[in-house]
Amino acid sequence: MEKAHILESTYRLFTRYGIKRVSMDSLAGKFRISKRTLYEFFDDKKSLVTQSVGHMRRRLHTNLKQIEDGCQTPLEAALITAIKTYNLLNPQCEAFRDELPCYMDAVGELERLRTDFQMAFLQRFREGVAQGSLLPNQNYELLASVCWEHISGGNLISGDFNNVLYTLLRGCATPVGLIEMERLNAQWQERQFYSKHL
Repeated sequence: MEKAHILESTYRLFTRYGIKRVSMDSLAGKFRISKRTLYEFFDDKKSLVTQSVGHMRRRLHTNLKQIEDGCQTPLEAALITAIKTYNLLNPQCEAFRDELPCYMDAVGELERLRTDFQMAFLQRFREGVAQGSLLPNQNYELLASVCWEHISGGNLISGDFNNVLYTLLRGCATPVGLIEMERLNAQWQERQFYSKHL
């Protein structure tokens, strides 16, 4: 069994049920490996929690590179950056969010993930302003923070998050950007947007 598969699956279990409810015994059973083998990969549960969040941060880097290569416009890239990050990290149950602060190294990994997301998101905004699709002199740092709060807070279901994101970006768009947003919305409604990117 590949370590990456264990990390991703374990992250999904932690975020679905909470860290405390996922035991090393249950993980060994799920992966059909001995508990001893699991401990060869990870010194303890704390290490597993930290590495699983770190694995998701590395996945985000891969996604951001693919987005950069696959999008035609900064607005499209901003939408895809936020939606893919949301989909990568969610859903997160309340127990996971409550228990994570007990694992400070994992909190550090999540903070680095937040920084990576916000830097990439802000870069898309800068490109949009330079290309004339987004208004200058807007508080894009605040917009990036609001998006991150919705991503990490897990308070919105996916469709609602997508609608909030679209509305926020539309509010910052120039007339040229509004035309682009309408094009993206038409693709969104026809599901071409999702089949192309997600």
